[in-house]
Amino acid sequence: MMTSGYGQYHTNEACLHKPTKELTPYLTIDMDVIRALVDHPQRVDKAKAQWLMPSILPVRNFEQQRTDGECPIMWVDFDTNPLPLKQLEVKVKEMLGDTANFELYTTASATEDNPKSRLIIPLESHLTGFEFISCQQVLNDKFEALGIIVDRSAEEPAQLCYLPNRGDYYEVLTKRDGIDVSPLQHWAVDLKAKNEVKDLARKAKDKAKLEALEKRNTLPLSDTPNLIEHFNRAYSCEEILEQAGYDRKGSAFRHPNSESGSYSASILNDRVHTLSTADLLHVDGSESGHDAFSAFTVLFHSGNRDNALIDAGDNWLTIGVMSFNQVVRTANAKKNKADIPNIDFSELLKPKTQDSSEPKKPLDFKLVSANELMTREISHDWQVKGLFEHGNIGQIFGATGSGKSFVVLDMGYCIASGIDYHGRKTKQGNVVYICGEGFAGLSRRLHALQNKYEQDITNKFFISEQPAAFMDISVTSAVCEAVKAVGDVSLVVVDTYHRNMGGGNENSADDFGAVLRNIDTFLKPLGVTVLIIHHSGHEATGRSRGSSSIRAAMDFEYQTTLSSHGLTLSNTKMKDATTPATMLFDFVPVTLGEDEDGESITSAYLNASEVGEHGGGKKVRKKLNARDDAILQTLNDAITQCGIEPTDDIKAKFSGFDSLVGKLQKIVLIDHWRELAYKSISTDSDEEGKAQAKKKAFKRCRDKLLADGYTVEYGDYAWRIFESN
Repeated sequence: MMTSGYGQYHTNEACLHKPTKELTPYLTIDMDVIRALVDHPQRVDKAKAQWLMPSILPVRNFEQQRTDGECPIMWVDFDTNPLPLKQLEVKVKEMLGDTANFELYTTASATEDNPKSRLIIPLESHLTGFEFISCQQVLNDKFEALGIIVDRSAEEPAQLCYLPNRGDYYEVLTKRDGIDVSPLQHWAVDLKAKNEVKDLARKAKDKAKLEALEKRNTLPLSDTPNLIEHFNRAYSCEEILEQAGYDRKGSAFRHPNSESGSYSASILNDRVHTLSTADLLHVDGSESGHDAFSAFTVLFHSGNRDNALIDAGDNWLTIGVMSFNQVVRTANAKKNKADIPNIDFSELLKPKTQDSSEPKKPLDFKLVSANELMTREISHDWQVKGLFEHGNIGQIFGATGSGKSFVVLDMGYCIASGIDYHGRKTKQGNVVYICGEGFAGLSRRLHALQNKYEQDITNKFFISEQPAAFMDISVTSAVCEAVKAVGDVSLVVVDTYHRNMGGGNENSADDFGAVLRNIDTFLKPLGVTVLIIHHSGHEATGRSRGSSSIRAAMDFEYQTTLSSHGLTLSNTKMKDATTPATMLFDFVPVTLGEDEDGESITSAYLNASEVGEHGGGKKVRKKLNARDDAILQTLNDAITQCGIEPTDDIKAKFSGFDSLVGKLQKIVLIDHWRELAYKSISTDSDEEGKAQAKKKAFKRCRDKLLADGYTVEYGDYAWRIFESN
């Protein structure tokens, strides 16, 4: 089920800098509905027209779609000098094959003389976000080789594709009785060539980074040092934007939280200018943009100039083997002592060398005898008893939407407050959560945990407002300083590995090695536990994504999976301790309040279920009252009357659909269930209040059925969970 909405401003993602932005839940859509719209198009103003994103991930953030998107279609927009549909159909079949399924329709602004059109291509299997981009690029290259102009913005998985909307002229051509395309196989040779070109570009970019680093390290300090001037000589605006997660296309840049996809930032006369009001660097027309240091101050220090000066001088600027601030402090100390008006800094900037006549000191490489080691206390220093030890590094991985962050937030909350984690003792300490995605959702989840545990975590749980870049020494050093400033930190969470790498390749053992070295150098000495949240492999879902060296370096590793029984947390690696039993959790929904339309604002927390000897789980159900039992029966009726086969997305996320009573499980739209449920609910309210009373009763019952393990809901669908005999 792909993500859908109405109008370009439809969004369900909060913005820290626009707290009053209206949020509207996304819809879902599949190929059956798309085909129905092609046959019977809407006829509305574009501001109200329905769109889809070619991804099942309900997020309009371009970077997150690249990383975590899963795309069941490809699409093309023919907006400039378009061919008539009949001629275009011939080209499409040449490119995809005569048997490939497709939907080809004209857009709302099309005319007979200017038949603007869109092409939707259903796929045999989902593409990842990055695979989607490469396949779209190959497809568009092939069209352009035929002289057909395409809109290249469709190469992003977060780009909106507007669905059929009839204008004065409407034409459609389709193929629905053939086969769905498998682009990774169909264009294997083209994709290999394109990836080789990208690898060359990546190597050239890495080389440029090294050259820039060498330039910074050899940049001399002036006799009248000014940190901001030195920073602007050492760093370009381009480097600052890329380190802050901006995406580059030629000379234009797109900010990380873009929902429009526009590359609205540019650099003129060594200053950044942006047209996007959602970009942190946006200034009104009376100001002249940002130089490199100004951009650094806004993007890395939320505009706090004093913090930016300290960070830049301590961590971003080096002169020889010393930081900029060290050089200046040393020079000032010597100047004050000798009262010399002009200082020669050259000696300070040279690496220290040892006189060859002096005997070399041996390296400090200590050994300890086995006897001494065995006399030391034998114990586990558990962070969470039985799950992982304090001071270790580990990861929790799983598919998108499998509950990884729910598990880790729950652990973090318990550690920060010093309470048991589902019956396991924790070692209390402050928690730092480095958030690379889903910042707004964290607030709701923490509120849900507060409702559950009712503990005070004031000044115990800290969350970053931006991702880190652990491949970068200076950024990791800044993270280290932030952790030290918090004090008494037990746990540092990195969510997610990909979003916090800082531009590296997660498939590269060398890039992971750089990340690990920086964590070992800066965070390990603080004695903290480092817990990384990572994604599962695209095909090998039983392991974490990327280089095998990631798992090899972990002290512990867990996997999260979703099934009709709930969320399962399974240990996949445990160094120097007994493998813990698998844990099974229920999602318990929580209503946090209401929005301006009176709709509930909800989140959820986890409750541990009873776990069987083989790691399976069984929910202990509470007996239903008469009303709840009647509403549950209306779900059975709705499934009987309107039930459909589970979508591929639901099958993939919930591990198949053979129920315990031996029947093929079906699902039903919650709207169909609601219609029957409302008829079964009696209320004493007057006519005006009946609708609201039924709405609240149905919502309370749904929450209870979910919590007690009678039902499962996902997206717009619900279904039953049947107990075994």
